[in-house]
Amino acid sequence: MKYQDLDQYVEYLRKFPRFGSEEYLRLHRIKALLAELGHPERQLKGFQIAGTNGKGSTVAFLDSVLRQAGFRVGAFYSPHLVSYTERFRLNGQPISQARLAQLISAIKPAIDHVTEQLHDQPTWFEVLTAAAAVYFAREKVDWVVFEVGLGGRLDATTALGLKYKVITEIGMDHAHILGRSIKRIAKEKAGIIKPGDIVITTNSGKALKVIQSRSQKTRARLLEMPKISLEQLEIGKTLFTIKSTKKELPAEIALVGARQAINAAAVFEILRRVLRLPVKTVLAGLKRTRLEGRFEVIRKKPLTILDGAHNLPAISHLLKTLKELGYSKERLITVFGVKERKNYWPMVSLLGRRSKRIIFPKLAIPNMVSAQELKRIYPAGRVKSSLPKALAFAKTIGGKNDMILITGSFYLAGEVLRLLRPKTSKRVDRMDDNQLEQKT
Repeated sequence: MKYQDLDQYVEYLRKFPRFGSEEYLRLHRIKALLAELGHPERQLKGFQIAGTNGKGSTVAFLDSVLRQAGFRVGAFYSPHLVSYTERFRLNGQPISQARLAQLISAIKPAIDHVTEQLHDQPTWFEVLTAAAAVYFAREKVDWVVFEVGLGGRLDATTALGLKYKVITEIGMDHAHILGRSIKRIAKEKAGIIKPGDIVITTNSGKALKVIQSRSQKTRARLLEMPKISLEQLEIGKTLFTIKSTKKELPAEIALVGARQAINAAAVFEILRRVLRLPVKTVLAGLKRTRLEGRFEVIRKKPLTILDGAHNLPAISHLLKTLKELGYSKERLITVFGVKERKNYWPMVSLLGRRSKRIIFPKLAIPNMVSAQELKRIYPAGRVKSSLPKALAFAKTIGGKNDMILITGSFYLAGEVLRLLRPKTSKRVDRMDDNQLEQKT
């Protein structure tokens, strides 16, 4: 069968199991699939990014700096917001729908053979990871950057054997799969570290101790994070100083917030140590980094921010950034939606303390917490029958100095972007990276 258009290959991918429990977190399927495909991963060198929050922006920083340095770069993002094509980026550009369809068609015989051999079907994330490896190997990229889907130790991207590792902030998310403590989750994330790797992490406390222990055990080289000093926050700009090798270097990024500055500093340090790139090149690449759905300005009048903060630590960082920007509780209007598997009670409670007006839209997205349930947690919230009505209502109640914040889920962010660019959103694809779309 030839998957010649978007509908066909999306329907094909939907047939593969998703991983929502420990039984699906295994490496034997992806290893067998890569072997059947002729080991494309052996032609790749690059970075694997794990963590709870900040993975996507770290991938984007690495991708941008490496391209700034003149390299041919393949980047694999997870999740996508609107289309599968966003996951596969060559020199910053998403793969075309036609090329992705051809790629899925090309690897289908290998998928079928592995399924028959193992009596076990690869998960859809394993299929996408293998497809990305094939794509980047065929394109003869200089460097790849792969974002972990879930956890790390048993994530499909770990089978690629990439030498350079960045572990971003670790927090309580997917606890039903990864463990119900920071220490246990950190152990899963640190499982990406292999002998001889070069590693950097933005973590501290218990998570850092776990990563240090894993690095020592595997004789991996753990780099020290440079110190940063936050200088100025604006909409669309973060100014900070990186204190590295006894020098203080002024830096600027378009992504907003202290955590983004920390992620950028990690990228600065590992690239300087691994590739010895000129400081000017690294700083220029960081400055030109862009990423949808991360404190993204989608409308200026009224000022409307789209952010995929999808767990309590991310919401906490987001609200702290807004406070530092001068947006008080009275000036913030929030449109909120969240997945059922998330620890959403404290997320809503925190929003209620920081945003006077909260709107809960009824969303046609599987496994989202109902608007009525969210209102039960925060009775002062307003329920609207659809996302367009929620956005229109937010616009009517906002003053010229107010901000509309849309947050709580990358799936919500994707829906917003589909509304903004319906002509490019041929089909709605809500495949979930990290969990089964059913209650267990």
